[in-house]
Amino acid sequence: MLTLRAGLALLTALLGVHVTGTLTATAAAAAADLPTLLATLKRHGFAVVQQQPPGGTAYGLFDADRKLLMIAPITHDLGIARHVLLHEAVHAAQSCPDGRMRLIGWSLSTSPAVASRIRYLITNHYQQGDQTLEQEAFLIQSQTNAEALIVKALNQRC
Repeated sequence: MLTLRAGLALLTALLGVHVTGTLTATAAAAAADLPTLLATLKRHGFAVVQQQPPGGTAYGLFDADRKLLMIAPITHDLGIARHVLLHEAVHAAQSCPDGRMRLIGWSLSTSPAVASRIRYLITNHYQQGDQTLEQEAFLIQSQTNAEALIVKALNQRC
């Protein structure tokens, strides 16, 4: 579990606070929803920790058996911590209600550029059996209202 200090550091990094103390437009829009997402994950028994996932190469990992979302500390420096959290939170929702990974099944779309990048990542970095779950996670995390969608999925499925 996150300590209060580590939780504040994670939340600060996820919200996109810069040295000047201002938020980017995207981060400002998401800022109100991230605390709700984190609280919803916790309410449904999930834990979010800042630690390097086993193997040392992944930015994030969801462990369904332990209901644990791992976010690598380096993601903060890379500016992708929020995206990694969203991605792993989709997997948390996919694991409900019984720990077995299943598609949420929403029909969503994204821009052609994002869809192309998702196809590249799926094809080159994931095993065939995991590709549909990963594709859905990338698609949901790419939505402007991703936090709200994931909270809805967690509340409906868990």
